[in-house]
Amino acid sequence: MTLKIVSAWVGHKPEIISRVVENHRIYALKHRYDCTFFDEDSVRAPDPLISDSSINAPWVKIAVIRKALETSERVFWVDADSVFYRPNSTLRFLETCSANLVFTGDRNDICNTGHLFFRRSDFSRRFLDSWETLRTIPFPPLATTHQDPNGLVADQPAFNYLLGGGKSQRDFVEQHSERIFNRLNGWNGNPDRVFKNFARTHAPVRRANLRRAKTLIDPALRKDIRIVSQTRINAYPWWGPAKGSGNRKGPIVHFVSPWKDMLDDFFEMEGQN
Repeated sequence: MTLKIVSAWVGHKPEIISRVVENHRIYALKHRYDCTFFDEDSVRAPDPLISDSSINAPWVKIAVIRKALETSERVFWVDADSVFYRPNSTLRFLETCSANLVFTGDRNDICNTGHLFFRRSDFSRRFLDSWETLRTIPFPPLATTHQDPNGLVADQPAFNYLLGGGKSQRDFVEQHSERIFNRLNGWNGNPDRVFKNFARTHAPVRRANLRRAKTLIDPALRKDIRIVSQTRINAYPWWGPAKGSGNRKGPIVHFVSPWKDMLDDFFEMEGQN
């Protein structure tokens, strides 16, 4: 069945996001994928827990992915600060893979939730349910910038916690979340990280690390999950347009902070929409 690319934006939508949406649409049309950009009225109302704050806004992707899975067997979430910059590169491996969940990470986390593939299945439904439950459960203080003063975390720390065997029960979170988080997190600002050289040994920034990365995933989840190297679905600007048209690091560039201003530069490049 056709791969469906989805994205969304919560809060005031800058003009640049309209250009991102068009970029997604053109890429999907070229490869005969479905493509839908969800506005906040279609995915969050009347949910007051999702706002445009840095902690809450990313949680909207769960509602988007769930809604898309109602009509599509294969759904690929793409953050709205990401663009397809190599239009001839396909996502064929997502069209045919048997895994229920596909993702990659970055130098700090096993999974970066900016780009996620889900296949319609009982596994995906259960995982999304558990992930959403964690949105309202306070975590002990973690070494992350993605946690508010009340202990609530953004979607990415919660997702990685689940990957490491975390449960969506409050008492389990209180007792085990810090230990699990520190095993899957390699941020240099985290003095309690288990793997001090995480970026070199376990982060899926290159194929050589994928086997070690997989060992950090809870054994009960591994058969349903595929980790791919970062550049296949989550390249960053220094591997993307900044390298020029000859760069072959992958089809997607993710303009995370502090590189969001480079989105304007991308669209000013000759031949970009």
